[in-house]
Amino acid sequence: MNKAVNISLSLLCLSSASWAELTALDDGFMEETTAQSGITIELAANVSASSIAYTDTDGHQAASATAGRLVLENIVIGGSEGGALDNLKIDVDVDANTGLVVHVGSTNMMALYRGAQERLDFGVAISEININNDFVLASNITISGNLGPTDLIIDNSNQITLESYFEITSGSLDIDVIGLGIDNLTIGSNDAPIMNGRYSEEISAYQTYVLESLANGDLDYLETTYATEISEAQDAAVLANADDINAIGDQAVVDNQAQITASGVDAVNSTEGQAEIITAGNTAVANNEGVITGAGNTAVNENEDVIVAAGDQAVVDGEDEITRAGDAAALIAFLTGNWGGIQAARAEAEAETTQEIRSEAEAEATTEIRTDAEAVAEAEIRNEAEAETEDAVKAEGEAVAEAEIREEATSEMVADIRKRTKTT
Repeated sequence: MNKAVNISLSLLCLSSASWAELTALDDGFMEETTAQSGITIELAANVSASSIAYTDTDGHQAASATAGRLVLENIVIGGSEGGALDNLKIDVDVDANTGLVVHVGSTNMMALYRGAQERLDFGVAISEININNDFVLASNITISGNLGPTDLIIDNSNQITLESYFEITSGSLDIDVIGLGIDNLTIGSNDAPIMNGRYSEEISAYQTYVLESLANGDLDYLETTYATEISEAQDAAVLANADDINAIGDQAVVDNQAQITASGVDAVNSTEGQAEIITAGNTAVANNEGVITGAGNTAVNENEDVIVAAGDQAVVDGEDEITRAGDAAALIAFLTGNWGGIQAARAEAEAETTQEIRSEAEAEATTEIRTDAEAVAEAEIRNEAEAETEDAVKAEGEAVAEAEIREEATSEMVADIRKRTKTT
């Protein structure tokens, strides 16, 4: 080859157990520590190539130079489960002193450091690697895993430095050159390499910044940048402590039962409560007019004997009135010379008066029976509707009081949980 290139590789493995220990760096902080300006590429894609070949034009010895090729066949790069390689962010910077700096990370570094669902997963498949399209070095290569922060630096002295945090969750390949097959390949580490590696100072500085911000009560930056994730984490923390929170609230409710009951009574006796109850009764009566009328009709039909008896009694009580009506009719017949019709006139007058007295008495009895029955039916309907509404108003008043007592009793614990969650 025409030019020698020194390559130093520092590959640090990262397992799922390590991710959960990490605290995110914010975008602004990362910009200060990795690059001041440059090119940023956010990528989501499936990449495939039929072959990639490296050609060495001068061979191994210049005196007997013959070109040689290293070929990778049928390359596919995507996500670990066959989807796209996504959430990938590449920052490219060129520095006069450092050289070319390529930083590979996630579009969501906070999630990446915490090991959340948005971690940067990858999958690579290569059908074979051969020399000069003839001699196969390796074949059937499949590798899946997760990629952490990765830095490639090509400095001004032609030295290439690659530092990468990653884990291999599954892999297999055949090393044809030595007749070896490898299955169930995994590479990982449980020693929190990011926390102990090149980012440890930056993470430590960020943690100090967060703690100082908490002490000063200044969390605007965190709440603005990671509002959704902080809220979700806080909600999860509250749910995780639901049993303890509910126990405190339940005890507060038991201890303040008298206050809750009094609140229900106050709600019923309030102007609004009374108006709601009365309205409910009136509405029920208006909606059940047919039922009320039916109750009156039924009562009248069931009390015909009582009505007839009232008429009979009225006739007995009105005998003097009936006799006077007959006498008056007989006198008129006599005075008008209708001597032969005196008895008939008396009988007719007495019959008419008897019927009038009977009808009036029966009508009064019917009206009384009907009115009483309708009043009873109306009262039942009204009372039932008002009782239901009163129970509802009371229950609502008690529920509001209970909620306030529960909230007051648990708010301090919930606030403490949410506050502590902001620091994780």
